[in-house]
Order: sequence, then structure tokens, then C-alpha cells
Amino acid sequence: MVPEPPVTERDPLIYFGAIAGFASTVVSAFTIVLVLVFRKDFGVQAISDETTVVQVVHSLSVGLAYLLLGVVAVALWRFIGPPSTRSTIASVVGVIGAVVVAGGALAAGLFVQLSIPGYAVIATLVAQLAIGGWLFDINIELRGRQPKTSVMYSLGMVFGIALVVVALGRLFGYTSLLRSAGFLITIGFLVWPAGIGRLLLSAPTPTSSDSARTQSSPPTPRS
Repeated sequence: MVPEPPVTERDPLIYFGAIAGFASTVVSAFTIVLVLVFRKDFGVQAISDETTVVQVVHSLSVGLAYLLLGVVAVALWRFIGPPSTRSTIASVVGVIGAVVVAGGALAAGLFVQLSIPGYAVIATLVAQLAIGGWLFDINIELRGRQPKTSVMYSLGMVFGIALVVVALGRLFGYTSLLRSAGFLITIGFLVWPAGIGRLLLSAPTPTSSDSARTQSSPPTPRS
């Protein structure tokens, strides 16, 4: 009797995180095109009748990019399993930060004509600090596990540092490095999520035989 081939099932959370990574890159690219078309420079609005519409679309797309980054954080936490306590804490902080930044950007887009309270701005900057810390930590973790793709993880670390620099600069009024750090953030959003999406898609899929063998195997005693 011919044995049946093993049934493979992709982890839906990891797969969804991979799709979110690619989607975040696409949304970020759209945001950058929007900025280049309707603004003279980053952070300098062009004078046009479409300014309000552009602000709304820009804020919504930025919020979506950060929200998708939070999905990637959850998928990476599953991907590197069993995660360390440090990685788990960093992932939770990163997800919360992504949700806060996304919520602030979405609210700014939906209520563009209203002034943003000062505490909301501070909360967003603190959330950016959290995302930057998570990016730095998770890329160190990935680099230790898969050194062959260390270039992408180095980019992710720079991405995180740039987010921290921008957040601290805006919190304390240091604007000299904002333009350079903002450029690094742009590169990070364009490259890193897609690279992580590709990494997540390459995750091995468990087979039914492996699952059965794991369930039937007694636990290994620890010394």
C-alpha cells in the first residue's frame, strides 16, 4: 500500500504576517509617491486646493503602514519561537506602539480640521520610541539565529534607531537630525517589511507526521 504524502499546513499567523509585510511596503511606497507629487519637500506642504484631501489620504496611509507593522510584530514573535522573555516583552511593546501610532495617524486623517491635543502628540512619539526599541531588539534576535541575511537585519536595526532619533528629536526640540533620520525611516519602510515578509513565507510548514511524532514523544527531562 502506497503511503499518503504528509499533509502540510502553513501557520496562518505567520502567513498573514508575511502578507502584512508586503502590504506595508506597498502602502509606504504609495505614501512616498503622494508626498513627492503633492509636496515640495518632506514636511513642507505645497499650496494647492487638494491639500486637505492629501493630508487625509497621507495620514490614513501612514496609519495603515504602522498597523501592518504591528501585524508583522506578532508574526515574528511566532516565527522565532520559542521566543525569549526579552523578545516577548519587546514584541508586546512594539505591537502596542504600532497600534498607538496607527490610531493617532488614522484619527488625524479622519479629523484633519481639528487640532491635535498635546498629550496625543507625546503619546505618539513615545509609541514611536517603543517601535524603534522593538525593531532594534527583534533584528538582533533574528541576526543571531540567521546570520546569512544579516544585511536586512542591520537595516532593521538602523530603521529602529532612526525612529528613536526622530521621536527624541521631536520630544526635546532637536531638529538637526530629523531630515537624515526621516530618510532612513523611509528606506526602512520600503525595504524591511518586504524582506521580513519574504522571510516569513520561507518558514517551514509542519507536517502531520511531525505533529503526531511530537505529540507521542515523551517530554525530555531537564537537568
